[in-house]
Amino acid sequence: MVYLSYAFSATVVGLFGTIALGLLQWDFWFPGSVKTWNLFPGGMQLNLVLLLIFGLQHSLMARRPVKRLMAAFLTEKLVTPTYVMWSGFTLFVLVMLWSPSSPPIYDLSGTLPGYLLLAVSLGGGAIIALAGWQNNGLEL
Repeated sequence: MVYLSYAFSATVVGLFGTIALGLLQWDFWFPGSVKTWNLFPGGMQLNLVLLLIFGLQHSLMARRPVKRLMAAFLTEKLVTPTYVMWSGFTLFVLVMLWSPSSPPIYDLSGTLPGYLLLAVSLGGGAIIALAGWQNNGLEL
């Protein structure tokens, strides 16, 4: 029961991170609709650091040596939920600290490439949701 509670909590944290990223993407299409604050206005430099931190955490924790090290401290059942939890938490922090760059690097709103990019983004979100449903997130 403790493992299931931990796995469920980890899945909720991962889901919050994913939802936060979706809301941030929504704000790119409709500026000011979601994220109207800047906790640390740092522009592109801060965003690159945040992306680097998330990329390192997400990639390193997926490696076998790190999983073995985690399994030495946790039971094997808790390795994947811990990965999901930390990835969700790191993604949530990335979204909370994200700072819009000024001027924007590009603005495709209202153009055909912009609508194609939106369609690809929505398709990717649908694929993520379908994969989570097919793989049974709690089973992971």
